[in-house]
Amino acid sequence: MPHALAGLIATRRRKPQLVLLDHGLYKVLDNSIRTNYVALWKALVLADANGIKENCLKLGAGEDLYALFAGILTMRPWNRVIDPAVDHLAIQGNASDHSELQAMQGNAHDPAVNHLPDFKVFGVSRRVSSEALIEEKLSHTKSLFSLLHVWLEEISLEVRFLIMQVALWMLQFRTALAR
Repeated sequence: MPHALAGLIATRRRKPQLVLLDHGLYKVLDNSIRTNYVALWKALVLADANGIKENCLKLGAGEDLYALFAGILTMRPWNRVIDPAVDHLAIQGNASDHSELQAMQGNAHDPAVNHLPDFKVFGVSRRVSSEALIEEKLSHTKSLFSLLHVWLEEISLEVRFLIMQVALWMLQFRTALAR
């Protein structure tokens, strides 16, 4: 029997379920894999088809399998993965499905707005991803011009994420008003 920290109890359709967590599959990623993976998620969030393809190929997904790999990561069909709408990666399903997911995450959000990404998770993911990408690019800068280019790219990325977050707040506000 696994130890107590290897499981949790989730309520699914009002029936408790034991969820076993497998902590035996951890692996430390080398810097290039980590950087490509973070760049892939940046491309997924921004619905950048070329960036998704490029980074899937770098991660070994293959010329004909990058759309499938992106679909597996996001649990979305390719046309939703590259949809530029702000909520293109939002969870689909009914209010019961959303409340179960939120309960499993330990959040007690209103089920009416659960289809929107959790702002805390979005903020942490955004910050960690952008910091890793900028850190990698800064490690390769050799001139003041390239340093300035990386700095401008960082500002551009932060502005894009801020716009996305404001749009998500507006969607949440509009959904709350519609109830």
